[in-house]
Amino acid sequence: MDANIYGMYSDPYLDGATNPEMLDLTSDGAVVPPGATDIEAVNITLEYPTVAPPVPFVELPETMCLDSDTWHKNGDLSKDCPWAALWAPRCDAIGFYDEAGTQVTKTPETELVY
Repeated sequence: MDANIYGMYSDPYLDGATNPEMLDLTSDGAVVPPGATDIEAVNITLEYPTVAPPVPFVELPETMCLDSDTWHKNGDLSKDCPWAALWAPRCDAIGFYDEAGTQVTKTPETELVY
């Protein structure tokens, strides 16, 4: 990361106060001005005392969207499965009309129709 002083108070109201969490990563204690091009790089090594446990697996409910390479909302190719996944209620969006003239929604029960 770039060497600089992070967390230094600059509000005139706090004149003379020192942020107890301030981090000085410079070799000379001077603030690096905006636009400076000769900024020294600082490497910080983090050592953790323990290994974090793995994130537990979460089973998705049956009503979640199934991915399909061919599903699109009302034939709009930009509105595909990744688009629907951005907002869960879209999983019930109307897909297209099937052979019988019925509008098809993207659900686990109708996924095999595509």
